[in-house]
Amino acid sequence: LSPSDLCELMHSIEISIPAVLEDVGHGVAAPVEVRLTCATEPIRVRMDPMMLKRGVDNIVRNAIQAVYGAHPNGGGRVFVHAYQSKGSGFVEVRDNGPGIDEEHWERVFDPYYTSKAEGTGLGLAIVKKVVLEHGGQVRLDRAPEGGARFRIELPLMES
Repeated sequence: LSPSDLCELMHSIEISIPAVLEDVGHGVAAPVEVRLTCATEPIRVRMDPMMLKRGVDNIVRNAIQAVYGAHPNGGGRVFVHAYQSKGSGFVEVRDNGPGIDEEHWERVFDPYYTSKAEGTGLGLAIVKKVVLEHGGQVRLDRAPEGGARFRIELPLMES
């Protein structure tokens, strides 16, 4: 883990979004609006940028798949936002997809658990492991837009 800025991580995620949209749309960009925002000041945390990017990419990909399934002709939205509050840095991914039933919220992080026809069920288990190795937490709840909201919380570096 090295000193890094969550806003730089957001920029690297933003660069990969067009490829994810095309992959989810099977060669044509899925009609999903993906909006990334970050605080104006750097959000300094200790992280392995490649591992954390993989984890956030996984959550973003899941969100894009969910909203594309719910809104195949457009109208699907995914929001990715980095911010800091009360001594922690946050990366929040939320969408207006179908959401995840509350009784499954704890299980989604279990290895091999999936509700999809395709996939291994390892993605969110890996996300949780990576976040825990960063001294953080990942939580799932309902997004204001009605879909899922994943929040990764990481300790800020001491100034």
